Amino acid sequence: MLVMLSLYFFITYVVTPRYTALLDHWNYGEGKVFHMRASVYQDKQSDIYAFSVQGQTDIVIVTNGKIQAYQVALEADVVLISVSDVAEKNDLVVSDKKTGVEVVLYNNGSGFQATPPQKRG
Repeated sequence: MLVMLSLYFFITYVVTPRYTALLDHWNYGEGKVFHMRASVYQDKQSDIYAFSVQGQTDIVIVTNGKIQAYQVALEADVVLISVSDVAEKNDLVVSDKKTGVEVVLYNNGSGFQATPPQKRG
């Protein structure tokens, strides 16, 4: 029984974390920089980069040579970004792959902001 329990803890706390780190390294590289190309501003293609630095997640958006940078209070080993219609069209959802914590950057037409934009009407 003790051998089985030891084997369980060894697999859970040694083998599985190392295997996950290896897969993350293969998929995202040493710096774990996430990159995607999406249409977020008036149907213009943008390159979106995200990476975690000192407990913050930095997001850089490059559209037709124009560079915009944002910082989100999200500490993550591997950062994922998706484009979704949360409040308006083409909001960015920044998430931590490991914990599933999500932060939304709302599209205001000329950039992104942490709070939902005011409805015009």
